[in-house]
Amino acid sequence: MKRTVLLVPLALAGSAFASISYAPDKNGDPVATIKNASGECRVALRGAQVTACRFAGDEHPLLFAPKAGFDSRPVGDEFVHGGVPLLWPWFGSSGAPVPPKPTWWERRKIAWGWMDPPPREAPFHATARRGLFAVAGEKDGADETTLALKLTPDDFSRKWFPHDFELRYEITLAPHALTLRLVTRNLNKDGRAFGYGVGYHPYLRTSNCFNTWLEGFDGATYESTRDLPCDAAGGNVWRGKLPVWPGCDLFKMPGEGSAVALVDPAWSRRITIRTTGGSDVVTWIQNKSLEHVFNVDRSEINDYVCVEPANFYPDRWPTVPAGGEHAFQTVIAAEPLK
Repeated sequence: MKRTVLLVPLALAGSAFASISYAPDKNGDPVATIKNASGECRVALRGAQVTACRFAGDEHPLLFAPKAGFDSRPVGDEFVHGGVPLLWPWFGSSGAPVPPKPTWWERRKIAWGWMDPPPREAPFHATARRGLFAVAGEKDGADETTLALKLTPDDFSRKWFPHDFELRYEITLAPHALTLRLVTRNLNKDGRAFGYGVGYHPYLRTSNCFNTWLEGFDGATYESTRDLPCDAAGGNVWRGKLPVWPGCDLFKMPGEGSAVALVDPAWSRRITIRTTGGSDVVTWIQNKSLEHVFNVDRSEINDYVCVEPANFYPDRWPTVPAGGEHAFQTVIAAEPLK
């Protein structure tokens, strides 16, 4: 495996240096490590999943990483909980295509064992997290380093998303800020536009999720799977601090972007998530009563809160014309409470 190390000239960095290096994981897929004066970040190129981030000078990591470690490939349909998965071109199962029913002849071949049964549903959280991204570029500085990745269609993605596209994903480590910028380009030569869903799924590390709260949701309409005072038909508008306890909430933000925050008094930290190009935010807290939490020990369940900027609802998906592009960017920043 080729290893790349980029050093910043001393005239620029003083005694500091920055580098991007690559090493294989247990499956042979490359993992990039970004190091500079601002901290350290790791990115699995399989799925372009950020698996770790810690800012220089911070006592606690920005992101949750399970004790069991990371595997960038799914085990069955399950993926590792932790880091920042990239979800594209739909979020969860919202807007996912319905698998076609097998024909009469296909049903016969399945019965005879000549053909595997087709999937009952489209992949949860879509296809990009299964793709192997290529390195598209590196930009280095004393305290700001960007790794650019690229993904194009393969047989698996075409099965579910029959379009020509290019994803360019830039991950930037800067002082107390991790910037995630995804540009979706429509390369269809037949003039077809396409809509798409997208989301970042940050697992934000906490002292204890139940000692935290969320801010910045004023004016957002929402649906909830927990005991927030709402109904599934929507029409509810949230005001004030958002308490944290098990469940999933879907927020339609009032503007084209969002700026929300996770406040953790025990660690005297505020994590702000600022997004452009996204209209929704999903929050999720694991329910400890569930019998099975893939790869996460029960002792770790209180260690994270998921605050997920997204274009979740299909009626709010961006439409990209042929030859056009759309950018979806989130900046996750940590600062001390004042």
